[in-house]
Amino acid sequence: VFSAAWMVWVLVLLGVIVGLLNVTGAETQGFLIAAIAFTLAATALSAIPFVGGMLTSILSYVSAFVSGAMVVVALKTLSRELAGKEDFVKRFQREARAMAKIDHPNAVKVYAVDSIQGIHFAAIEYIDGASMQDWMDKLKRLSVGDALHVIIACAEALKAAHQQHMIHRDVKPDNILVTSRGHVKLSDFGLAKAVNDEDFAMTQTGTGLGTPLYMAPEQARNAKHVDHRADIYALGVTLYHFLTGTLPFSGESVLELVVAKEKGQFTNARKHNPQVTERLDLIIDKMIAKDPQYRYADYEALIKDLHSLSQCSPSLSFNDHPDKVVMGSGGPATASHASMAPGSSNTTSWQPAARAA
Repeated sequence: VFSAAWMVWVLVLLGVIVGLLNVTGAETQGFLIAAIAFTLAATALSAIPFVGGMLTSILSYVSAFVSGAMVVVALKTLSRELAGKEDFVKRFQREARAMAKIDHPNAVKVYAVDSIQGIHFAAIEYIDGASMQDWMDKLKRLSVGDALHVIIACAEALKAAHQQHMIHRDVKPDNILVTSRGHVKLSDFGLAKAVNDEDFAMTQTGTGLGTPLYMAPEQARNAKHVDHRADIYALGVTLYHFLTGTLPFSGESVLELVVAKEKGQFTNARKHNPQVTERLDLIIDKMIAKDPQYRYADYEALIKDLHSLSQCSPSLSFNDHPDKVVMGSGGPATASHASMAPGSSNTTSWQPAARAA
């Protein structure tokens, strides 16, 4: 087993080296060469008892050239079982190609999508850090400044996705990554849906395809007919979680959780965390309004209101890297303060979500 495993690594390294030596201007060539080595490695590992199942972990990343620069990429692969199912293959390819359209510093980048000898893979940006769920498990809750920093970064990424007619549909702390330098990256547009794509694989009426704790109520009812406001809702629940260490809605079962969201009653964030101002509380209310028409109509208004609080930390306080990322201070940060009913650019009159007493 060990000798075979060493042979696998030699194949991978040779593939990477060949890729580096033979780049001729095509950005994906290095990836394809590495993918060939990956395929050879898969073939070798699959023949070894108890090792084939470790394929994804062992070969989690390779190096390749992108526009003349060395980067480390993660390989997202479709399992052997799912690779034999045409609908899953189509969904995997659609997911990856949808992600590849999104080019924003706060979104995990997809560099290449391909299939070689039955192995379907996407080469995506490797993040040397942890998820916000990992940080929440450790910190329990965030300061207002840190929470706004993360949420604004995600809102910017979602804005870029929406400009590509994409909806994420699974915004949650697990899908928000932070690099070792404190750079926030929204990941896993794996449930991303093209707004005009009526043939979105794996999405049927009544199938939510998302995380119920953060999912908008209309997505639970019919995932196929949601828009960007479902992402704004999930982002609002995530912000609430960051600030309070708890969730606005709960239930003993998924059904109870969905019913609670349909009622729209929750304890305001200020009661859990006195550092939350009334204006920030109102913004959260608007983000997680049970009726989409009362949420923010667009990301520009949301980002403007969040910046207008003047509470966003320029960098994450829980990151101690000596050269950590600092959020720019220009642009939306200089926007005028929002009114008590945030997001006046929304032509629909604003109504706060109902709260539990």
